[in-house]
Amino acid sequence: MMKRQLLLTLILASLLTQPVHGLQNKILEQSNDNGEDILIQDHHPSDGARISAYGTTFNLSETAWITNITLWLHQTTNPTCYMNVRLYNHNNGTYGVDGIPETPSIANSSILIAPIAGAYTPYTFNFSDDDRIQLDGNQIYVFALVAWNGTLNDANRIEVDGLRAGAGPAAGTYDGNGVNYTNGAWLPMPNTNPCFIMRGDVLWSGTADLIDDAFSYFGILNYMANATAYVTGIAAHFSSSISNMITLINQQFRIISNVFTWVMRWVTRFTDMILTLTGYVTGIFDGTAGVVTYLGNWWTFIDLASWYPLVTLICVLLWVDSIVKRGRTQGEVQVAIRDLQTITSILSYFASMFTLVINTVVDTTFRLFDAIT
Repeated sequence: MMKRQLLLTLILASLLTQPVHGLQNKILEQSNDNGEDILIQDHHPSDGARISAYGTTFNLSETAWITNITLWLHQTTNPTCYMNVRLYNHNNGTYGVDGIPETPSIANSSILIAPIAGAYTPYTFNFSDDDRIQLDGNQIYVFALVAWNGTLNDANRIEVDGLRAGAGPAAGTYDGNGVNYTNGAWLPMPNTNPCFIMRGDVLWSGTADLIDDAFSYFGILNYMANATAYVTGIAAHFSSSISNMITLINQQFRIISNVFTWVMRWVTRFTDMILTLTGYVTGIFDGTAGVVTYLGNWWTFIDLASWYPLVTLICVLLWVDSIVKRGRTQGEVQVAIRDLQTITSILSYFASMFTLVINTVVDTTFRLFDAIT
């Protein structure tokens, strides 16, 4: 509980006492790659086998404005020369394998004049004014220490340190490749890099950096980066879940479509079967079917028209019989009168509909005639 309160207090204090935007100077890149020291023994640009410039490729993780690069150097005997660090764009080589500079340089540091210390000493080369350029994140660049003028040879030389305890990551972890200038050209050195520290200004993320600083008091490093990665992972899983859900819904609709198609196929088959059977039965009755009945057309054989008087008589007898049965409780005369009234009402309805149709036709005809004349 006390740790949580202290953490919240530190975050609140940082937010109240610090600006929320601006530039922050920080280490952009560093290397403590191996123990190979490189000897600079010629003036740049060297046209022989001796090196006149040495550096490495690098790739920043974020956009920055470079401010300085520190190298560990010392002299042997008594060289006299000028030295500075120059920045270059990366050529089309493979980063970390055979990348080399693309000339000319895009920025030049302050100048260091030899003689210098006889033991390895850190020297910082500053970039200022127009040379304090913006370097884009995820973009490969090259820097190199360049020496010119004065006395440089096998005996009088500058040495660049390749291993400096505590100056950078563990040996073998840097992913850039070294470069040197000899025989009139830049050459890659894939198995070596100078020991260096590069600093620059980056856009300060304000609150996020303050929260990181507060959590760092308790040994929790890169809290915001880890939290961002966690949230990004959740978002990726959420996106994947939505995609899978849409796929599932699509499959459900496919199942419904297939079931509907199957049902309609069988309904169509059943309907065709019924139509076929009724066609056969109709053919039997009207004498057009292939089945021989020796009666020809059944409808002609039955001759329903000759049955109309008998059908009428049967209907009258059935009606009279129903009057007798219903009249047991209501009275036969009353039942007969109600039936006749019902029949009269039905006939009157049809007569009125017929009259309405005739009147409508006649009225419409006269209206059209009046409109024409």
